[in-house]
Amino acid sequence: MAFLLGLGFLLASLRLKNAGIVVDNPATLVSLGPLTQIEAVLCLGGFILIAVLSARGFVGAIIFGIGSVSILGWGLGVTEFQGLVSVPPSIAPVFMQFDLEAALTMSMVPIILSLLLVDVFDTAGTMVAVSQRAGLLDDKGKLPNLRPALLADSGATAVGGNAGYVFDDQLY
Repeated sequence: MAFLLGLGFLLASLRLKNAGIVVDNPATLVSLGPLTQIEAVLCLGGFILIAVLSARGFVGAIIFGIGSVSILGWGLGVTEFQGLVSVPPSIAPVFMQFDLEAALTMSMVPIILSLLLVDVFDTAGTMVAVSQRAGLLDDKGKLPNLRPALLADSGATAVGGNAGYVFDDQLY
């Protein structure tokens, strides 16, 4: 649970930085940005909308909140509408472009183990949570057939890692 909380805080901090709510500060590393910018107002407004709708039991609160803020952002010219469907970027620059020799050094062991644990705990947590919600757990609270699901996830991770990752024409 602590891992999921930490991951949530990481994603939240990245989004708050993108919205301009959290900004760089040389003295404290992070600081509160100007909340009067339209990006910050949209972000906080969307968060409040999602929280209110969730508290009232609205099932599609997150989707509705994201959609509402997106449409409002497009209307205000904050973001550019690029269509609902687009062609994914080419994976040619990153496909199978890994350096196995550099990955097998002792300095990479903690990084590899960290990524392994992140993937295993994320997958296992998601599988158990979804299975519990769907009523698929057995009498002992265990998920039958967890092994094939973990194998499918690890296979997808390996294929995805070899395919590379391109976002906005930048290699990550």
